[in-house]
Amino acid sequence: AQLEFKFEVKFYPPDPAQLQEDITRLPCSFVTHALLGSYLAQSELGDYDPEEHGINYLEELRFAPNQSPELEEKVMELHRTHRGQTPAEAELHYLENAKKLAMYG
Repeated sequence: AQLEFKFEVKFYPPDPAQLQEDITRLPCSFVTHALLGSYLAQSELGDYDPEEHGINYLEELRFAPNQSPELEEKVMELHRTHRGQTPAEAELHYLENAKKLAMYG
């Protein structure tokens, strides 16, 4: 019997926003984009604080290729629900949800 070996590599760039090839992106729904964005906001910015975070506090945080005001609004809504999560917990929730995407892995 012949044996066939394959060598495959999986890489995880430090900043996924830098990915240029569409083949490296995972398609996901508006709601999933918003949920993942909310975990990113929690990890990067901590708990939502109305005194610290203004109305447009997510404008500088890039979490989607074609980020719209509607998406930012949904992310803000979900971000408020993550109060008390540490960055590590938020990142774990992000990964748990990302791995459910159809083309993940």
